[in-house]
Amino acid sequence: MKAYDSKIGEFINRKSFIIPAFQRYYVWEKENCETLWEDLCISVENKQPHYLGNIFYFFDNTNLPQEGTILIDGQQRIITLFLLLCALRDVSDDKSIENEINDLIFKKNYSDSSTTKELKIQIISSQNDELKNIAFSKNVHTKTNFYKNYLFFVSKLKNKKNEKQSNINEWFKKIFFQIQRMDIVEIRLENNNLNYIQTIFEKINFSGRPLANSDLIRNSLLSSTTIEEQNSLYNEYWSKLEDPNILGIEYLPDFLENFFLTKGYFNNKKTFLFFKEYTSQNNNRTEILKEFLEYSKYYKKILECNTKNKNINKYLKELKALKYSFLKPLLLLLFYKLNKPEDEKELANILNLFVLFLVRYRVCNSNKGGSKLTAFFTKDIILELSKNDIINKKEYIKNKILNWEEYPNDERFSFCLSNYSFLNQSDLAKILLNKIECWKYKDIDIPFDWTTLEHVLPQAIDNNWKKELGIIDKDHENKYDKLKYSLGNLVLLSQRQNSTASNNLFKDKKNMYINSSFSITRDLVKENTWNDAQIKKRTNELVHKAIKAIKIN
Repeated sequence: MKAYDSKIGEFINRKSFIIPAFQRYYVWEKENCETLWEDLCISVENKQPHYLGNIFYFFDNTNLPQEGTILIDGQQRIITLFLLLCALRDVSDDKSIENEINDLIFKKNYSDSSTTKELKIQIISSQNDELKNIAFSKNVHTKTNFYKNYLFFVSKLKNKKNEKQSNINEWFKKIFFQIQRMDIVEIRLENNNLNYIQTIFEKINFSGRPLANSDLIRNSLLSSTTIEEQNSLYNEYWSKLEDPNILGIEYLPDFLENFFLTKGYFNNKKTFLFFKEYTSQNNNRTEILKEFLEYSKYYKKILECNTKNKNINKYLKELKALKYSFLKPLLLLLFYKLNKPEDEKELANILNLFVLFLVRYRVCNSNKGGSKLTAFFTKDIILELSKNDIINKKEYIKNKILNWEEYPNDERFSFCLSNYSFLNQSDLAKILLNKIECWKYKDIDIPFDWTTLEHVLPQAIDNNWKKELGIIDKDHENKYDKLKYSLGNLVLLSQRQNSTASNNLFKDKKNMYINSSFSITRDLVKENTWNDAQIKKRTNELVHKAIKAIKIN
């Protein structure tokens, strides 16, 4: 490699840049831009250049140097400078500044008589259009980091404009001058072997935010080929992983972590180290990317509870509400193995089994962490399912759960549920009551997310209720504070009915309960009063029903 002292303006002026497919997305945020802005303002005041850092690049054999410089490190800083230059151009009223900035950030196609402008940066990803739209002053997606950071600089420049007023054009010229004279060290990598380039990429100490595991995996899969092959692999596979219609960038890190868990990587290594170990056994990048893409489609269905089977969707929504993160790798493996139409019933039954288990477990282990759950459902179950062709997977999983020492039996579940407070646990309460309702009337199946939770004795006990209950002191009121979150005080209603119920007295609520779709809500109509005795009595009744309704068999 060769190193040269240089100025960023000179560097940009004599080169055009390609940000290859293996590079991560643009991730700089306001804090990074704030630091850059403050450094530039200081350099304007003291008339000293700011040191921007090292820029690593190389020329690919298939590209002449003047046609494209492949950036290895420095893309976050250079893109941010382009955004700052666009903001300065758009805020300034000085035509000469506008022309100079356009000359710096655009290259001209002189073979075209119209001198069509082309941006000097080309990003080999879906983000290319986002940067181009800002550079060409077109409509942009307002939620991207590109646009947020562009607006940040626009705001800073407008504030300066209001502050400096008549002298603003002079100040704008000064900051444009200081941007161009920022010191850098150009480091040109002479070896165009992309395996070598990848090693450099992994070792470089990046300024700004550290690389995520998904960035490192993307780099490893896409960089050890020619540029043409990089683009082909990116367009055919990785870009689809980033497509929100298939998976999406936001889900990629978690997906990769859970993917490797399905492969039996359970130790405390980082995801990228899992990947390195996995690829040491299978170095066919195309096959690995194909496998990622296939699994990703199942993962998206799991996250969005969106399949063609309504029962599977219902159980996925319930699992999501019950905080199912530890189950994601097992669900991913099951969706992969049970992916045929004839497998849907078995898959739905397994998901319902998980729901029933989790309701019991959450009630009986509200103060425990999830380490035991994670260990049991990954190491114990995934390992067996991934290595052996188990025909009846539901029966296998059911037996594993029932024989697990942490599984709450009927006696323990009854005790815990009788004393459980559903404060801040409305989803758990809705799912539990819904299961009791479905158990009692098997032809009724109303999704829990279509319902709302009603506290018969309101959460905020007003004076009318205090009078109704005969509350005369704080100790008496405290007794009801505990009871109002117990199972016996909770009913299911439609959302419209819940807003109507509000803090009405019990005799008024009964007129609404009688029209409820839920039998366990209509049952309250037979009660003449509502106090501690009725709440405790109903809790006992529902606990006995729950033992039968929330049962794995």
